[in-house]
Order: sequence, then C-alpha cells, then structure tokens
Amino acid sequence: MGKKLIEVAPFLPLDAISVASKADKDKKTGTIKNVHKWFAPMPTPAIRALIFAAVVDAPADPEEHEELLRLIERLVPSDGNPPNKRTLEEANEVIRSATSGELPTIFDPFCGGGSTLIEAQRLGLPAQGSDLNPVPALITRTLTQLVPAAAGRSPVVGDPAQLGTIGGGHLDGLVADIRHYSERVRSEAWDRVGHLYPQSADGGTVVAQLWTWTAKCPNPTCRAVMPLVSSMWLSKKKGQERWLKPEVDGVNVTFEIGAGEGPSPPPAKVGRGAKFRCLACGEVADDEAIKDYGSSKGLGNQLLATVVDHDGERRFVVDPPPPQIARPDSAPQEELPDDTRAMWCKLYGIETYADVFTPRQLVMLNAFADVITLVPGWVRDDGGDGPYADAVASVLGLGLGKLAQTHSTQSRWYIDNRNGSATAQAAFSRHALPMVWDFVELNPFAKGVVGDWLGLVDTIARGMARLPNTYDAAIVRAADARSVTASLDHPVVVVTDPPYFDQIGYADLSDFFYVWHRRALRGVHPDLYRTIVAPKDEELIATPHRHNGEKAAATRYFIDGFTETFKALREGTRKDYPILIVYAHRQEEKSSLGSASTGWDAMLEAVLEAGLTIEGTLPIRGTGSSRQIGQGTNSLASYIVMVCRPRGKVGQPGTIADFRSALRTRLPKAANRLLETGESMVDIRQAAIGPGMEVFSRFSTVFDGNETISVRRALTIINEELGRILDEQLGHVDDETRWACQWYSDHAFEQGEYDEARKGAQTYGLGVDGIEHSGIIESTRGRVRLLPRAELPAGWAGDDRTPLWEALQHLVARLTEGADAGEESAAELLAELGSKASGAKELAQFLTNLAIEKGWSEEAIAYDALVKSWPRVEQNASARSTRNETLL
Repeated sequence: MGKKLIEVAPFLPLDAISVASKADKDKKTGTIKNVHKWFAPMPTPAIRALIFAAVVDAPADPEEHEELLRLIERLVPSDGNPPNKRTLEEANEVIRSATSGELPTIFDPFCGGGSTLIEAQRLGLPAQGSDLNPVPALITRTLTQLVPAAAGRSPVVGDPAQLGTIGGGHLDGLVADIRHYSERVRSEAWDRVGHLYPQSADGGTVVAQLWTWTAKCPNPTCRAVMPLVSSMWLSKKKGQERWLKPEVDGVNVTFEIGAGEGPSPPPAKVGRGAKFRCLACGEVADDEAIKDYGSSKGLGNQLLATVVDHDGERRFVVDPPPPQIARPDSAPQEELPDDTRAMWCKLYGIETYADVFTPRQLVMLNAFADVITLVPGWVRDDGGDGPYADAVASVLGLGLGKLAQTHSTQSRWYIDNRNGSATAQAAFSRHALPMVWDFVELNPFAKGVVGDWLGLVDTIARGMARLPNTYDAAIVRAADARSVTASLDHPVVVVTDPPYFDQIGYADLSDFFYVWHRRALRGVHPDLYRTIVAPKDEELIATPHRHNGEKAAATRYFIDGFTETFKALREGTRKDYPILIVYAHRQEEKSSLGSASTGWDAMLEAVLEAGLTIEGTLPIRGTGSSRQIGQGTNSLASYIVMVCRPRGKVGQPGTIADFRSALRTRLPKAANRLLETGESMVDIRQAAIGPGMEVFSRFSTVFDGNETISVRRALTIINEELGRILDEQLGHVDDETRWACQWYSDHAFEQGEYDEARKGAQTYGLGVDGIEHSGIIESTRGRVRLLPRAELPAGWAGDDRTPLWEALQHLVARLTEGADAGEESAAELLAELGSKASGAKELAQFLTNLAIEKGWSEEAIAYDALVKSWPRVEQNASARSTRNETLL
C-alpha cells in the first residue's frame, strides 16, 4: 500500500495554506459562510489542500514531489478565493492519474457547514456527508446536493438578465428563480404583517428601533423603572455624533437625541457585569439584583430611539413606541438549555426561545415561515419539478434562518471604533446567546439595509456563486456518526472536522434556527424535522450540563462516543487511504472542565482506543499568517490535522523508560528534519506529536510503576524529549547565554534575588558584574533582571562582548517592535553581527518552545516570528554582506 502525499512530506506548504485560510476567515462577503450561520467552520483552502494531499500518491522523485507541493500552493490563493479553472483542471488530472480514474468518495460524518463536501466537489471527487444536527445537514444538503442537481437549468419564471453582479455562472437559472420567489415571499409576507412596520411620524422609513431592557430600581424610596442602557452613543461618525440624552421626571426616565461632543451624564452601565445605575436616584443595582428581578418579575422593554431613512439620509428620532403586540400562541416555547456558560441570558429571565424575540419579531418570522411553505407549490404550478421546487424552497428556508439571526433581541447596535459609524450586528458574533442589554429591532421590508429580506437572499446568492462549477450532487444524510457507515454502499475516504469537546454547544445554539427551519421546511425535508428541537442526547460533545454537571462523566462520554465513531469509520473506510481528523487546538486551551487541553487529550485517547495510529500531525493556522506575527495579529492557535491509519499488530506493554528510549530513537530524526524546514516552532511542536504518538501507540500500554499513563502524560513526555533535542540544538553557546536561558525560565523579565543570580552565575564560571557588563541584565539594590527588549539601546550593532542572548533579543526587537520593524531591519542587523549571531535561529526555537511551555503567548509569538522569518532574514543579510564586500 503506497503512501499518500500528506503522509510523507515533512510539511505541506503550510505557510501558503495558513495565509489563504486566514484570508478565508476574514472574508465578510462573497463566501459560502454567507449562505447561513454555522459555528467554527474549517477554512475552505485548508480542506481543499488536505483532500488533495490525502488522495494523491507521494512520488519517489523529489522533483515530482516539489511540483505537487507547488500545485498545492496554487490551489490555495493568498486572497482566500477558489483557485482558477486551469489550476483545478491540473489538480483533477493529477487525481485521476493517481487513482487510475477510480475516484474515491470523500465522506464527512460531521459535515457542519459543508466545507469538506464542497471542496471535494471542487476537486472533481464524489462526496457524501452526514450530521446528527438537522441545521448543518440542511445547509450541506442544500449546497452540495440540491443546488448542483438544479445547476445549468433554465429558469422557470425568473429573469437572469436582472441578476447583475450576482449572475454569470452555471447557477443563473436557479438564482433568477430564487430571486423571483423571494420577492413573491416578501410581497405575501407584507400583506400579512406589513401593517406592523409603519413609517416614522415624520414620514421617513423606519430602518430600526433601538430598545433596552428595564428593571425596577432596588432603592425602596425610588422604585423607578431603570433603563439598562450599556452605552448612550448612537453614532460617533465625525460630524454626525449622536447620543442618548436622558430626561428624568420623578421616577420616569425618557430620552432625547443629543448631538455633538457626547453624553455628559454618568452612564447607566457601571463596570463589568450587570451593574446599572438608576438615572433617577443614582442607586446602583448589582448583578444579583438584576438577575433576581429578571427571574421573578421579568425584565421589561423601553424604546430608546428610532433610526429613520429619508431618501438615503439617516436620522435618529424619538418616536412614540409602537402599539403592543400579543405574543402569538405558535411562538416556540421550547426552553433554553441550562448551559449558562454559553446562554447566560437565561440567568436574567430569558427562559424560552420565544423570549429571545420580541412579539413583533415572532409574528413577522411566523409569517415568512408560513409563506415559504407555499413556495414548492408555487414552483410546481409554474412548471418546475419536485426536486427543483425543493431546491428553491430550501434556499429560501436558509434565508429565513438569516432573517432570524438579524431579527432577535440578540441583535445589537454596533459602533465601529475605526470610523465611528454605526450599524446593526446580527446574533452570534460569538458562539453564545449572551445578555444583550441594548438590542435593535430591524425592519425586514426596508430595502438596502441590514436585515432586509431581499438583501439577505441576495447575500446567499453571492455565497452560492463561490460553489464549484459541478453538476455532480453529493448525498447528505441526517445520521449519528457512530452508525452512519452502515448505510454506505462502498468504502469511503474520511476527512472530517468533528465537534470540539465542550467549546461549542452546537445543538443547543442551533435550536435558534431549527425552530424556524422546521416550521418552513418540514414538508420538504421530513427526515430532518422529526423532533421538536434538534437532537441532543446523542451529540458528541463533553458538555457537563447534560451529565448532571459531572465533568468526569462528560469527558468519558466524549471519549467513548468518539472511540465508537472512529472504530466504525475505520471499518467503513478504504484501506488504501488515510483518515484525516481535524481538531481546533489552542496551546493554552481551557474548557468548562477546568483543565488545559482536556479536549485535545480526549480526542487523541479516542483515536488510539479505536485502533488507529497517528502517522502525522499537521498544524494549520487559520487565525493569522506567520508573516503578520510582528504586528501582533497572530495567536498560538492551530487546526491540528491528524493523519491516521488502522493500527497494525499491537506491541507489548512497556515502562516510561521504554517509551523514552523508543522516542529517543524515533523523535530526533523527525524533529531535526522539522527544525531544518524553517517552519514555525509552534507548528513544529504540533507536528512532533505525530511521530511521538506513533511511538506511544506501538505499546499496548505504558506503565509508570503499577499505573498506566494517560495520553496527557505521554504528550508531556513527548514535549520533554523535544525540549531535550532543542537544548542539544543550541550547541556550544556562550556561558552568559546559558545563564540567561536558565534565569529567563525561572523569572522571564521580572526581578529576582541577587544571591540567586550569583549562585547560578558561579556554575558557569561567571560573576553578576560580568554579566551586567555584557549588557543583558540590570542589577540594582540586591535585585537582578534581564533587560526586556523595549529597554534595549536603539542602533545597537554588537560590541566587544556580545552574548548570543543579546544578539537574539536585538534581532527579535528589530523584527517585531517599533515603526521600522520588519525583516529588512532584522537582516540589516544580522549582516552587521556576522558570526556573533551564529546559532540565533536555534536559540529562538529553544525559547519559543520554553515560552509555550510556560504559557507566555506574547513571548512565544515574538521568538517564533524570527524562527519563521529566518530564511528570508538570513538571505537578505547575506545579500547585504555580499554588496558591502563588493563595494570594498
């Protein structure tokens, strides 16, 4: 069985993949993410590269190998967009050649927002997927099954000539019909609920109304209604500054619109949490008082201001509140889950999904949902067939989900700190339903503004334009990952991005959409909507609130569930291909279970218990590119891709000594190869997990005395051995640098006792005065500290006594700090230092690893920046030296 490209390359072109992934993450429009909200989607460029590398054979010829890596770089353009047609054709030709035309089916049992299946289709591969949760199953089914099946068709009634910039592709007929029926849905909904959205008193179109929750003042001598306003600002745009001006009349507080410099009265919000000042008497209601009132009495609402459009000019006015509307009997009465970590609005009396919406929003969403149920019949009456009608209705059902996202009490009034402009921000700016004190109620019929129904549907159409040009439909099921492989009719290749332990309550949050999807699309997708809310009992996450708050039980459920899942996948996959499992990992990951990296340990444990071995681990940064580290935009966060194969014959039990001995045989060669690549030290640490866990999985068990060690302990030992290798990589550095590394490990740049410094220095034959003379420490009043980079002298270029530590700190400062920081500045210094900087990269690798172990993220990022930039810095320095020699 031959190896695939992903299994033999020390690294794929990770920098290019990470840059493209970050660009994809940063995109706000023109992406498949615009079709519907889903939580923590994997960047599409990364998935595309991984699928290609998992399917294509690794060539023996190094030149062919390099050519394939260059092709992967072209598959992931730096702007995050899909590759051009020529590149895709070349990639498809390589895949067909590697598979002799027998294309493997890519399968994702946790299909989420559909990225894996979409990118498989883009590469010309068959695709299948499933998800227990109906919301992602609907998104993926619509994008990869229904839309491709309707591609290339002539419209039933729509006019492609009217599509403008949205048109120009093989989906024009479908998109034209979607636009036509979305306008018909709007018209029908307007007939039903348009009277609830009258014009402003001054004749303008009401775009939005800004509301706040209210409670009674806890002061028994006051008892005024307290507006729980978190900010008085309405707009900070230059020349258009507007703010709320409270008017107090006894126990009544109303608001006028202020203009100019800003609010002068004290704000109602006091510090962090739910602490508000009564604007009538000045009494402060603390968090517990607000919770008690909300839970017992129920918070009220007060209209703060109305945003009105007059021929494109926005105005803030104070209109009388609209007439009260009764909550409809059909409002979703399902209770919010008891996960107050993610849904802390429940602590303040927001008990059900109906409570998350105003009565007017509930009536409006009901109307749109009920009208969408009519769409399949409209399409069939106009001559479309059943599958085509289902495709149109499903897209509009996704539009209903986006309508709910913008029309709830989770929508807030957001002011951009860059230019002061203000707009509405939809729900789920984080993976939670927090308590939003000032919320905005939008007008779904106000064309061209946030929350406009037609605008939301056009946004979906623009996202669909990024779908691959394919007519081959995928197959998407609603199914539990533990059993779904039984329904597959042939072995598949698994590429999946499963749930992240307890970081996101997917099913709990998705009910926000599910209750509306179900109302609109139950007749179109009966298999997705068999239950009142999304299935939760079988969801594979480690959320304690489903296990009576018992953290250990939640962890065990997660491990057992994924062990069963991976066993089933191992049996249902093609043996000639690896299994790719992605885990979103942070170096300092915390969970509701209180421990660092518990989810990572649990995922690894499940993989091993399922009889898989981890042949490699590849880190992909989707939150910042390596070349932006110096600007502080990167974080030590990665998607870790585990490349797995079924484990062969299980070895004998071993001791920790046996494990370390095996690691010292296997790990140095792998680590040294990784260290030579010039990749980020963060990446290298993660990539070293692969060979380390491969060694660990050779033993049936590893004992420490009479106890079996855990995966976490194994990871600790792997990191210790990597640290030992890095220590050896330092070679024969000067004694001042050796001392500085030890002092840094113990104190970072904080002060320590002089006597401790003296004793440490003596072990290297040094004195504190001598170390201070070298320029790396400050010693005063019996205290010693390493000089931080911010205090290093500007313009330094080495002297008669230059420890490597000093050279490195100046190089890092030149690269990452100050207005002129960058690779050119660092290269200039490196050229001037010459041999005095020999070993700087190895020292930076050592310090990056040490800072990660200590949890010093900013320090790790700074040193890692030099590691990653070193090839270019060194090349530029060499060029400078050559030019200088030529001039001489």
